[in-house]
Amino acid sequence: MKNEILYSLKPQYMDMILKGDKTHEYRNVIPKVIPKRLWFYITKPKYQLEYIVDVLEPIFKPDKDSKIAFPISKIYKIQNPISLKDLREKYNFTPPQGFVYMSKYPNLYYDIMNNFNYEQNLR
Repeated sequence: MKNEILYSLKPQYMDMILKGDKTHEYRNVIPKVIPKRLWFYITKPKYQLEYIVDVLEPIFKPDKDSKIAFPISKIYKIQNPISLKDLREKYNFTPPQGFVYMSKYPNLYYDIMNNFNYEQNLR
């Protein structure tokens, strides 16, 4: 859980990942603990936690605009995405401005891992 990070992501970027047009997640802040898995809270207009991706070893300074890039290896879709309303009510969730370690939301993490169905979409 400590090596898993939750990011907010715009729907158009998630669509690019699903289509295979975007194979890396680029970010400007390097986390202290390098993640093996990224969780994506999809922003307006969806406002829901919907995807989890496994990532490979990151690339540092991949281009002039980013400090780190996470190569995406597997994509998981949560079959019943969790709305922002439910996230707030059940888990005291706040969408991250940058990122947050999933260890901040242990109940959410365990509920997803143990009680939710998710399908794997291999690349």
